[in-house]
Amino acid sequence: MKKNLLILLGVIMLVGLGYWFFTQDWRGNDNAKYINSKHSYSFQYSPDWNLMGDSQADIVMLYNTEDPPGDGGVPVGIKMDIMALENYDDLSLSDWVEQISQNGPEEEILQQENIKISGFDAIRKIVEPIFTELNEGSPISIYFAKDNYIFIISYLGSEPDYSEQMGNFELILNTLNFN
Repeated sequence: MKKNLLILLGVIMLVGLGYWFFTQDWRGNDNAKYINSKHSYSFQYSPDWNLMGDSQADIVMLYNTEDPPGDGGVPVGIKMDIMALENYDDLSLSDWVEQISQNGPEEEILQQENIKISGFDAIRKIVEPIFTELNEGSPISIYFAKDNYIFIISYLGSEPDYSEQMGNFELILNTLNFN
């Protein structure tokens, strides 16, 4: 009786160990990968997001809806984009961010701080929502300079606190890699 019980317990443990082994992500992650050969960077993103922009694009947009944001319309859902803008005037990063703030729509800065991203000095800025009637979140933008380009990574969401989709934004930031 004890021998049968030990065999049964061993089989249960072996089946449990086998189940655990085959359900682990040991083969790698399930994220999609984007490679931009023009600006020599790559990042990973959630496969349930859609991406617009080929490997030579200056602007890459990710969105979590089936249809891309309409022309001139307000995007539905959550949108992230990565832009590479040529720094024709050879401005410093802080001067460039200040110039954008002065020439763009009037915005109330909720938070601005210096951070590091992929080894680059960067500025992270969170501003008051522009379309408050849409119950959107506060837009987040990260700016950094590389090779006479200013890169802007932006996150515009439809939920006020970004809690639901912030992980996807963090995934892009944490996997952003320049070759």
